[in-house]
Amino acid sequence: MKKALKQRWQLPPIWLRILIISLLILGVFFRFANLEKRAYWHDETYTLLRTSGYTISEVTRKVFNGDVIKVGELKRFQSINSDKNVFDTVNGLVNEDQHHPPIYYLMTRFWTQLFGDSVTINRILPGLISLLALPLIYWLCLELFQSQLTALLAVGLTAVSPFHIHYAQEIREYSLWGVTTLLMSVSLLRAMRLDTKSSWIIYAVTTIVGLYSAVFSVFVMFSHGIYVLLIEGFRFKRRLISYLIASSIATVSFLPWIVVILTNMGKLREVTAWMDMSIPTKELIKRWIFNLQSDFFETNFWLPGSLKTLIAVAMTLLVLYSMYALWRGTSKQVWLFVVTLIVPISIVLTLPDLISGGIRSTNARYFVPVYIGSQLAVVYLLSLGFTTKKIKFKLQKKLRILCLMFMTVAVVSGAIKLLNPSITEEQKIAKIINQADMPLVVSGEVSYNGGGTFGDIMVLSHLLEPKVKLQLVIEPNVPEIPTEIKNVFLYKLPESIQQDLEKRYKLKSAYKNKLWHLEPSA
Repeated sequence: MKKALKQRWQLPPIWLRILIISLLILGVFFRFANLEKRAYWHDETYTLLRTSGYTISEVTRKVFNGDVIKVGELKRFQSINSDKNVFDTVNGLVNEDQHHPPIYYLMTRFWTQLFGDSVTINRILPGLISLLALPLIYWLCLELFQSQLTALLAVGLTAVSPFHIHYAQEIREYSLWGVTTLLMSVSLLRAMRLDTKSSWIIYAVTTIVGLYSAVFSVFVMFSHGIYVLLIEGFRFKRRLISYLIASSIATVSFLPWIVVILTNMGKLREVTAWMDMSIPTKELIKRWIFNLQSDFFETNFWLPGSLKTLIAVAMTLLVLYSMYALWRGTSKQVWLFVVTLIVPISIVLTLPDLISGGIRSTNARYFVPVYIGSQLAVVYLLSLGFTTKKIKFKLQKKLRILCLMFMTVAVVSGAIKLLNPSITEEQKIAKIINQADMPLVVSGEVSYNGGGTFGDIMVLSHLLEPKVKLQLVIEPNVPEIPTEIKNVFLYKLPESIQQDLEKRYKLKSAYKNKLWHLEPSA
């Protein structure tokens, strides 16, 4: 008994400890290096807008009026100023972005008030939040596996995980959701083990924080409920009753935001309508497996397409085998927790897309709990190469090699991404515009409620030089182009407005079908 306990809590070999410390250092470096070179993307500018306290309708009415304005006038609506306060931040979410609870946006507002709102400063906050995931996944593995070695392996792989690094640099709430998911999970396992009043109160509090960090934390709470129910055998014992009380407290506390969502369902359907776009089932599955692979490493940089797909399929099979090994090698309390963290959310997100079409399940950011569960399963399998004598030495050796391969490929892919950052289309478009002499960019939206172009215009505003002017309109209004400006560009104009301008001017493609240079008609 003592020997088994000693093996369970023994530290990994010194060489592995050094390797994990190295991964930690690299993980921190990957999160915070070259942040200023990563351009904002569509959704991040909405974070800036919400944080500032302005709304889409307010911005469109003020600047989408056909007047020629400076780039800075549009950027003003994406930064903190004295015109708006914290209540305006919450109000913007309530009226236009109900599926995003307020905690992260309030954190971002206070952060920028303290340190400023440059690209680098804005990206540091989610990076710091993501670092909290490292001690939390260590704690979770201790609660779940009671093994320091397994916990340390989990920390090392999480530190250099492309998925975690990506969202550690994105100005959205998904790094926070990862942290709160881990916190909720640790709190539940601790409450199940101690079964004290204070431990269940802590679980209730962490669940409230999780719900107000990300709406999809409802699925985490639901998964936890399935776990407790199955562990207790559907019998209303003390722990099940305690869970029901704690989750009820959390649900009641979240009720104000539930009311916000229910009373604005029409607006919510409007802003999430893009999810209904259908793609072939084959493409859907392909995106699933590549997203899952990014939880461990990426192969976007050095391999042909067919080999990338083969590796992604192999990674998916390995995750499934890891779940099987977990089921065979651990108690019900262990494997069931991981399975309930993965399966219910996966079904809820993928089944609608398979039945009625949609692309909601292609977005990796909605699968944070699933990827955490997948990491737990794979880490358990890899740890068998270091912690158990029940398997043959050859298999142990293969698992150790596999573990080192995961670490190596994750580090290499992270280094390549750092040295060769991707250039977005908006950066290419902005470069073309910035090279012109005193350019004017004409763009517009289909309504005062915004749409796809609104976010793209805001992205572009951060990339354009101060010399660039903007002229923004709402369909069907056609802008009056100033005759004294020679370099006029049309950027993603509504089709009807562009067609009207084509009658009076000659349009020359400057970048694909997204940017046009306007020239006098011959």
